[in-house]
Order: sequence, then structure tokens, then C-alpha cells
Amino acid sequence: MEVDITKRKSVFMFLLVALACMFNTLYVSAGMGNFTTKPDKYEIEQQKQYKLPTPKAYHMAINGNIVSTEILDDEDIIRRPNTGISPMGYWEGGYYYASDNYRFFVSQVNWWNRSHETVTLKYIQRETVTTEWDVSGKIEADAEFRVQFLAALQAKFGAQVTHTHITEKSDEIEAQMNVPPGHEAYINKYKGGAYSGGSAVWYKYYVTPNHDYILVGTYIETNQGGWGIMSNVISYTNGSYFRGFDS
Repeated sequence: MEVDITKRKSVFMFLLVALACMFNTLYVSAGMGNFTTKPDKYEIEQQKQYKLPTPKAYHMAINGNIVSTEILDDEDIIRRPNTGISPMGYWEGGYYYASDNYRFFVSQVNWWNRSHETVTLKYIQRETVTTEWDVSGKIEADAEFRVQFLAALQAKFGAQVTHTHITEKSDEIEAQMNVPPGHEAYINKYKGGAYSGGSAVWYKYYVTPNHDYILVGTYIETNQGGWGIMSNVISYTNGSYFRGFDS
């Protein structure tokens, strides 16, 4: 029986081409990328710029004398008004405001393109993510203080500022980029942040035996504040670098 060598070669070449196309399709179809809610080491380093300063506390007398003191805990200020500290915190002492569209990392898609063709990396929100605000301990612990802080941010930046935001899972393509052969690429998604910080002041009283209150000075905590979430602000960053074709 004769075998048609030319025909066999044609079939063999067809199979090679088919396998090559299938191999490349695996890379192209995976262009949606790997989805993660964990920031990479570069993002962790970037977020260090938002670290909140350590609060400090002072007592200031009516005559203006200032003495450094330890931070009073929430119980001392709120639950024991007869100790001589008013239970209400006041926004005084030169509060200032700022905003940043990249304050809160939400999630990332990344992909290493080991094929020899350019692929498209697409950002799709494949998981629901909850973002929490970042504030100093006194604001987090004191319900009244928390309300004042959020109200101050909303007055400055609008009602969209909140302490918690849920980014819902979606099939929508929100952002995309081309990834050259041999490159690893990423797309990061962020929620914007609104900042307020400064000194919080509580009035100090001398409590008489008859429970009358006589103002004798103030209790001051500097570096009280933090970041609220701007729920209507969404931003993306992307980048890539050459990594090669082999693992």
C-alpha cells in the first residue's frame, strides 16, 4: 500500500497550525486577566503616603498655659461627664481639607502575556468589594464625633462622602489596555477619598458639689481626622513591563 507523503505532510502541518492557534487563543481569551482584591507590593508602598499622623493631647488653661498629657480614652470623655470634660467634641483648631482620586484601592486585574501577539487586558469587577473609611481612633469610637466628622466632609465635598462603600460585582468592561508580547500588565481600580484633619477640642469644667460647671480650660487632641470615601469618584491606573516568555 502506497502512502501519499505529500498529503501526510499537509495534514501534519495543519495540525501544527491548529495547535498553535489554540495555544495562542488560550492567552488571548485569558486577556480578562487575574482578578485580585489584594494590593501588590507597589500599591502597598504607595498607600503609605496616606498613613494618619499620631494624635497628641494637651490641657490648656483659661490663662493660656498648655500642658502635654496622655490621650483620654472614649470612656473618660463620653461616659463620665462629671469628671469635668464635656462629652461633646468640637471641630476647632484649624481643620483643613484635601481630596485624592486614588485614596482607596479596590481591586486589580493583571496578566502576563507569554504569547507572541498583543492581547487586550480588560478590567471587569468580578467580585463585590467593601471599602471602609480610614479615620483616627477617637472618631471611630465616638458616635457623636463620627457624625460631626462625616457632616464636615459632606459639607465640603458633597453628600456622596460616606464611611462605607460597596462596589458591586459586574460583567461590564470598565477599562482596558493592550499588553505587548512578553509583558506583564495590570489595571488598578480606586475609590476617591476626602480628608479632614486638625485639632479636636473639648471644654473642661470644674464641677462644684452642687454639680454646677465652671469653665476652666480645654482638652485638645491634635491630628484627629481621616479619610472618608467619595462614593461617586472612580479612577484607574495601568502599567506594564517586559517579563519575557518563559516562567
